[in-house]
Amino acid sequence: MGNDGVPTVEAFLKETIKKGAKIAFDCKVISIEYFRGLKSTLESSGFSYEINEDLVDMMKKFG
Repeated sequence: MGNDGVPTVEAFLKETIKKGAKIAFDCKVISIEYFRGLKSTLESSGFSYEINEDLVDMMKKFG
């Protein structure tokens, strides 16, 4: 699955995001099943995550 040379989301996060970073998700865009699978990868890599705000709506208010 995917394209040659293009990392998965999990690999990209592990390779580029610094430990301790907070990662936000818009749950209107990703499924809960996908998030649940990604959650364990994020936690084991030292990332925290935020899912309680609609970031797109927040950007529209301030943008």
